[in-house]
This record gives sequence, C-alpha cells and structure tokens, in this order.
Amino acid sequence: MFESLKTYRIFTEEWIDTLELDFFAYTYEDGKCSCCHDVYDLSEKNWRGGLKKMPSENPKWMLFNNADNLVGEVNESMFINAYTFIRFSDNLNDTEQLTHIVNSLQQLLGDAYKLDLESSGLSILFVNDRNDSQFISVKEYNEAFRSECGLRYYT
Repeated sequence: MFESLKTYRIFTEEWIDTLELDFFAYTYEDGKCSCCHDVYDLSEKNWRGGLKKMPSENPKWMLFNNADNLVGEVNESMFINAYTFIRFSDNLNDTEQLTHIVNSLQQLLGDAYKLDLESSGLSILFVNDRNDSQFISVKEYNEAFRSECGLRYYT
C-alpha cells in the first residue's frame, strides 16, 4: 500500500549537498519545537561543514516543521505525510536556488506527492484526497512508529 510513499531516509547527505544551503534539517531535535526554537538552536550537524552561522551572516536554510501540530521530532524510517511543512529563510524566496530546490525535491518525492510553494515555506501533500484510506493508514503508521521509538511532539 505504501510503495509510492517516501520516508525521511531519502534526504541523504549527498542530496542535501546539492542544495547548497547553509542549513538543512528534516526534523527538530528532542525537546525543541518551532514555537521556541529556530535553526540557530539546532546542532552543528545540520550546518554545512558542521559550522554554525550567526543570523547576521544571513545564512540560507530549510527546516521541516514535521509533526501533526507542526513541531516535534521524526525518525528517518517514518513516512513523509500530508502534515509536512518546510520553512525556509527569507533570502531564498523568489530565487533560482529555491526553484532548483523545489524541482529537486519534487523529483526525489515522486508522483505520490505535490509541492505547494508559499511565501513562508513549502507544503508537501499527498496527491490522494486527505480522507482516503492511504492517508489515514500512513498517519496511523507514523503515530504507532513514533510511540514505539519514544519520539515525542511538543506543544
């Protein structure tokens, strides 16, 4: 049933390097959420070359808000579902680099997903209707997987 769907495992270091961003993360870290934290609070491993930048350096970044309430932590084995929203830095808006990133991401995700570009970020949606059984099954799978792994969401 999930053959056309992707897990967060698709975001390899090699693919991320092609984006030429200063920061990329597909998940918040344990204990951090979007209401209280941003890219500057996350670990060095998400920064290009392991070197954090300061806001004054105007870095280019992308960060997934990836829980049902748009905060939290996911595991690379979880499916990318219809609640996925990606925030990006203002300096990426309306650039050729962002167009390249969107096209590359769409190619990576395949036909099961549609990307919707907004001024504040990028939504990843199932092509299927939100009430469809596949959507519900993936949501239930992710919730079960998350609870088995001890991953938590924060409000």
